[in-house]
Amino acid sequence: MLNRFAAFILIAAPLTLTAQCVLEVGIVQDLQGPWIDRSVNKRLSKDTRDILCKSSRIERQAGPQVSVDDYLTVAFRGSKLKLLRFECKRLFGCEKPLDLGPLIREAERRLKGSSSLPDDPSAQSKSTYSRALPRPELETLRPALVAAGEPIAASAVFRPELPKGTFHIELCQNASDEACGKSLPKGMVFSWDPAQPSNLPFGAVKAGVYIVYRLLDDDPVLRSGDRALVVALAPKVMAQKRKLVTEALDKIALADLALGGRPADAALLDAYVIELARVLTEAK
Repeated sequence: MLNRFAAFILIAAPLTLTAQCVLEVGIVQDLQGPWIDRSVNKRLSKDTRDILCKSSRIERQAGPQVSVDDYLTVAFRGSKLKLLRFECKRLFGCEKPLDLGPLIREAERRLKGSSSLPDDPSAQSKSTYSRALPRPELETLRPALVAAGEPIAASAVFRPELPKGTFHIELCQNASDEACGKSLPKGMVFSWDPAQPSNLPFGAVKAGVYIVYRLLDDDPVLRSGDRALVVALAPKVMAQKRKLVTEALDKIALADLALGGRPADAALLDAYVIELARVLTEAK
């Protein structure tokens, strides 16, 4: 009797763990470093192709074995995206749990059917949005869609993992480094604090395409390759297509993870942001 009961426990245990995953959002493909899913207290392994769920809370465990080069690569079921790569050197040390929000919301949307927004950044053309400035290994800024007629929220363009600090930044109303390079930057000093909501010091922006540059710390009259393409959408678009705008922001976040920090893919990401903005504007 005891042997039968023990066998039942062994069989039922994995079924219980599987039942807890109400929505699968990804599968671990590769990793470096000690990663754990705190929701089930399970150490992740690339050998067992662990599943990430809607309830997952993924962290890199602290300890002497961690490295700035640690990463976690995740496949997104049914997506045209490349593998999503959470790199600690781009996430300022992986001091916080990974933000799975965009991945979870995209998985939920897929259950409801196809989207009117493009989800394949590799289908875009790089040529129009080629970058003249080299992309740095560590970027503090990220691309964004914002509302015209309002100031740009700092949280829209500064990476949320970035610790607080003071930066020299500039806003250029052009879509390319070449166009912005025809004039000297007019930088402003900005103090970033992720715990304090704030706006960039440029005032309200009109509808159009901008680039926010981080200027060189030791020579703030020169632009760096740390910059963010920002598209300001008409208030009507932001108000009437709020769900699509939220979806577009999630797709941009996932494309940023999929394309990673490779310099060759920087223009591809910019082109994808422009295409999403065009579809949003023209969608009925």
